[in-house]
Amino acid sequence: MQWYTIQHILWASSVLSFVGLFISVKLLVDKIRHRSTMCARDGSGCERVTNSTYSTFLRVPVALWGSLFYLLVLTASVFNLVVITYFVTEQGVNISASLMTVNTWFTSIVFTLIPLGAIIAVRLLYIQKKIGAWCRWCVSQEVVAILLTIVSFKLTISMASILKMLITFN
Repeated sequence: MQWYTIQHILWASSVLSFVGLFISVKLLVDKIRHRSTMCARDGSGCERVTNSTYSTFLRVPVALWGSLFYLLVLTASVFNLVVITYFVTEQGVNISASLMTVNTWFTSIVFTLIPLGAIIAVRLLYIQKKIGAWCRWCVSQEVVAILLTIVSFKLTISMASILKMLITFN
């Protein structure tokens, strides 16, 4: 696997998580201010979705959980992009053991959570079907979570091949 391919995957992950973060924060602000979402006035069901009993988990708005999730993924993606771009490309694979350990732990935790985010997204789609209302903002956020999972699987496969290559060189 080429380095530029991993960089493209990390860029895609960064962009997707930024879009997800934007949507989550928008939904969270609307929820906190008790404002209707933009699409609520056309009868699309946004109001029913965002005000349903399913819009909170452990008394915390689902949009806040989503914001935290996407912020974590965005941080991990950008951190990996910086590490790979600077240390691998610029320094010629001169990564210190401590930085590699931190990067590996952080990436492992975050990219393990991403499939959980997709499972939750599918569950939220099911809930919207169950209450008979669809919110375009919510659905777009859930689509982002599913796309992010596909990208993270590609990244995991790419990172595994690179780690194998690094171990072979040492």
